[in-house]
Amino acid sequence: MPENNQATLTVRLTTGGGAIPIEGGVVRLSGNQSENESYDLSQLTDRAGIARFSGIPTPDIEGSLSPGAPGPAYYTYTLEIFKEGYFAVIIRNISFFEGIETIQKIDLVPYATFDGQPEYPRDRIVIDSAENTDL
Repeated sequence: MPENNQATLTVRLTTGGGAIPIEGGVVRLSGNQSENESYDLSQLTDRAGIARFSGIPTPDIEGSLSPGAPGPAYYTYTLEIFKEGYFAVIIRNISFFEGIETIQKIDLVPYATFDGQPEYPRDRIVIDSAENTDL
């Protein structure tokens, strides 16, 4: 269980529709707001495709218990995932609340290549969770 004013995050990195774990993927979590902008931590996924972050700063839970409470109810972060041979994934505006463990499953898409060159012009997939109501 996370400590006061902290949250935890577990990232599971896979490919093949979640069937194959990706070892050695770089997972970076960074703060988006003035209150948490100094938080910037990276980890590599283990052989099971897992990276865990603990001690993620959050505001006091009191800010989320009633309407009009002073201060923010949560802090937002950006999650960036990189692995050679795959499209990078960037997820912006992930909300973290005090005492809550977040589990994020990410299925990386391998580059399609032709004659050794990437077939697609983009180099990353960007998701803004504040704009995507399906998340």
